[in-house]
Amino acid sequence: RNGTLGMVHRSSVAAGSWVLSVDPAETDDVLVDTLVHEYAHMLTLRTEDLTSNAASRNGCDGVRIAIGCARFGSALAEWHDEFWAGTTEPASTDTRRFVSEYAASSVHEDLAESFMAWTLDQVLRPSPQMRERFAFFESRPEFVAARDAILARLDR
Repeated sequence: RNGTLGMVHRSSVAAGSWVLSVDPAETDDVLVDTLVHEYAHMLTLRTEDLTSNAASRNGCDGVRIAIGCARFGSALAEWHDEFWAGTTEPASTDTRRFVSEYAASSVHEDLAESFMAWTLDQVLRPSPQMRERFAFFESRPEFVAARDAILARLDR
Protein backbone atom coordinates (compact mmCIF):
# COMPACT_ATOMS: atom_id res chain seq x y z
CA ARG A 1 0.00 0.00 0.00
CA ASN A 2 2.83 2.41 0.71
CA GLY A 3 4.62 1.73 -2.57
CA THR A 4 7.38 -0.37 -1.01
CA LEU A 5 8.53 -3.14 -3.36
CA GLY A 6 10.50 -4.90 -0.65
CA MET A 7 12.58 -4.48 2.46
CA VAL A 8 14.79 -6.39 4.83
CA HIS A 9 15.69 -5.82 8.44
CA ARG A 10 17.50 -7.80 11.06
CA SER A 11 15.24 -9.92 13.20
CA SER A 12 14.75 -8.65 16.73
CA VAL A 13 13.89 -12.15 18.00
CA ALA A 14 16.35 -14.46 16.23
CA ALA A 15 19.99 -13.35 16.20
CA GLY A 16 21.58 -13.64 12.79
CA SER A 17 18.21 -13.85 11.05
CA TRP A 18 16.49 -11.44 8.70
CA VAL A 19 12.92 -10.46 7.95
CA LEU A 20 12.20 -10.07 4.23
CA SER A 21 9.03 -8.39 3.01
CA VAL A 22 8.10 -8.20 -0.67
CA ASP A 23 5.10 -7.08 -2.68
CA PRO A 24 3.98 -10.32 -4.38
CA ALA A 25 1.71 -8.39 -6.76
CA GLU A 26 4.72 -7.22 -8.77
CA THR A 27 5.83 -8.77 -12.03
CA ASP A 28 8.49 -11.47 -12.01
CA ASP A 29 11.11 -9.05 -13.36
CA VAL A 30 10.41 -6.49 -10.65
CA LEU A 31 10.51 -9.21 -7.99
CA VAL A 32 13.90 -10.43 -9.25
CA ASP A 33 15.28 -6.88 -9.19
CA THR A 34 13.87 -6.30 -5.71
CA LEU A 35 15.21 -9.56 -4.29
CA VAL A 36 18.71 -8.93 -5.67
CA HIS A 37 18.63 -5.41 -4.21
CA GLU A 38 17.47 -6.70 -0.81
CA TYR A 39 20.10 -9.45 -0.87
CA ALA A 40 22.77 -6.75 -1.18
CA HIS A 41 21.43 -5.27 2.06
CA MET A 42 21.66 -8.67 3.71
CA LEU A 43 25.32 -8.88 2.62
CA THR A 44 26.22 -5.43 3.91
CA LEU A 45 23.98 -4.57 6.88
CA ARG A 46 24.92 -7.42 9.21
CA THR A 47 25.68 -6.64 12.85
CA GLU A 48 29.42 -7.04 12.19
CA ASP A 49 29.11 -4.39 9.44
CA LEU A 50 26.69 -1.86 10.90
CA THR A 51 25.60 -0.78 14.35
CA SER A 52 22.18 0.75 14.72
CA ASN A 53 21.63 4.46 15.26
CA ALA A 54 20.76 3.77 18.90
CA ALA A 55 23.94 1.76 19.48
CA SER A 56 26.13 4.30 17.71
CA ARG A 57 24.87 7.45 19.47
CA ASN A 58 27.71 7.33 22.02
CA GLY A 59 30.37 6.90 19.38
CA CYS A 60 31.08 5.40 16.05
CA ASP A 61 34.04 3.13 15.43
CA GLY A 62 33.69 3.59 11.69
CA VAL A 63 31.77 5.84 9.33
CA ARG A 64 28.52 7.46 10.45
CA ILE A 65 25.79 7.19 7.84
CA ALA A 66 22.07 7.95 8.08
CA ILE A 67 21.11 4.48 9.35
CA GLY A 68 23.93 3.99 11.85
CA CYS A 69 27.65 3.39 12.03
CA ALA A 70 29.31 1.42 9.24
CA ARG A 71 32.27 -0.29 10.89
CA PHE A 72 35.78 0.22 9.54
CA GLY A 73 36.67 -2.52 7.09
CA SER A 74 33.06 -3.25 6.18
CA ALA A 75 32.01 -3.06 2.54
CA LEU A 76 29.55 -0.31 3.48
CA ALA A 77 32.24 1.85 5.11
CA GLU A 78 34.54 1.30 2.14
CA TRP A 79 31.68 2.15 -0.26
CA HIS A 80 31.12 5.36 1.65
CA ASP A 81 34.80 6.29 1.60
CA GLU A 82 35.19 5.50 -2.08
CA PHE A 83 31.95 6.95 -3.47
CA TRP A 84 30.30 9.17 -0.83
CA ALA A 85 33.10 10.97 1.01
CA GLY A 86 32.09 14.62 1.33
CA THR A 87 28.54 13.91 0.14
CA THR A 88 25.49 14.22 2.36
CA GLU A 89 22.52 11.90 2.24
CA PRO A 90 20.49 12.29 0.10
CA ALA A 91 22.75 13.29 -2.76
CA SER A 92 21.75 15.19 -5.87
CA THR A 93 20.73 12.76 -8.55
CA ASP A 94 23.50 12.47 -11.13
CA THR A 95 22.87 9.90 -13.88
CA ARG A 96 26.62 9.50 -14.47
CA ARG A 97 27.20 8.64 -10.83
CA PHE A 98 24.08 6.77 -9.75
CA VAL A 99 22.34 3.84 -11.44
CA SER A 100 18.94 5.15 -10.31
CA GLU A 101 17.33 8.09 -8.57
CA TYR A 102 16.78 5.85 -5.55
CA ALA A 103 20.52 5.13 -5.39
CA ALA A 104 21.15 8.80 -4.67
CA SER A 105 18.99 8.62 -1.53
CA SER A 106 21.66 7.09 0.71
CA VAL A 107 24.94 5.22 0.90
CA HIS A 108 23.35 1.86 1.62
CA GLU A 109 20.70 2.20 -1.10
CA ASP A 110 23.37 3.23 -3.61
CA LEU A 111 25.34 0.10 -2.80
CA ALA A 112 22.25 -2.12 -3.12
CA GLU A 113 21.03 -0.50 -6.35
CA SER A 114 24.53 -0.65 -7.85
CA PHE A 115 24.90 -4.32 -6.85
CA MET A 116 21.55 -5.09 -8.50
CA ALA A 117 22.52 -3.26 -11.72
CA TRP A 118 25.94 -4.96 -11.78
CA THR A 119 24.58 -8.43 -11.03
CA LEU A 120 21.76 -8.24 -13.57
CA ASP A 121 23.83 -6.31 -16.16
CA GLN A 122 21.25 -3.54 -16.35
CA VAL A 123 23.43 -0.64 -17.49
CA LEU A 124 24.05 -0.68 -21.24
CA ARG A 125 26.67 2.08 -21.32
CA PRO A 126 28.06 2.56 -17.82
CA SER A 127 29.73 5.89 -17.16
CA PRO A 128 33.27 5.92 -15.77
CA GLN A 129 31.78 6.52 -12.29
CA MET A 130 29.49 3.50 -12.63
CA ARG A 131 32.36 1.36 -13.91
CA GLU A 132 34.26 2.28 -10.73
CA ARG A 133 31.30 1.11 -8.66
CA PHE A 134 31.10 -2.16 -10.60
CA ALA A 135 34.87 -2.65 -10.18
CA PHE A 136 34.32 -2.35 -6.41
CA PHE A 137 32.15 -5.48 -6.56
CA GLU A 138 34.44 -7.30 -8.98
CA SER A 139 37.36 -6.85 -6.59
CA ARG A 140 35.56 -8.48 -3.67
CA PRO A 141 35.11 -12.27 -3.75
CA GLU A 142 31.96 -12.22 -1.58
CA PHE A 143 30.13 -10.05 -4.12
CA VAL A 144 31.38 -12.06 -7.09
CA ALA A 145 30.27 -15.29 -5.40
CA ALA A 146 26.85 -13.79 -4.59
CA ARG A 147 26.40 -12.59 -8.19
CA ASP A 148 27.43 -15.96 -9.60
CA ALA A 149 25.05 -17.83 -7.29
CA ILE A 150 22.18 -15.48 -8.16
CA LEU A 151 22.77 -15.81 -11.90
CA ALA A 152 23.01 -19.61 -11.61
CA ARG A 153 19.65 -19.70 -9.80
CA LEU A 154 18.13 -17.48 -12.46
CA ASP A 155 19.63 -19.66 -15.24
CA ARG A 156 21.50 -16.69 -16.72
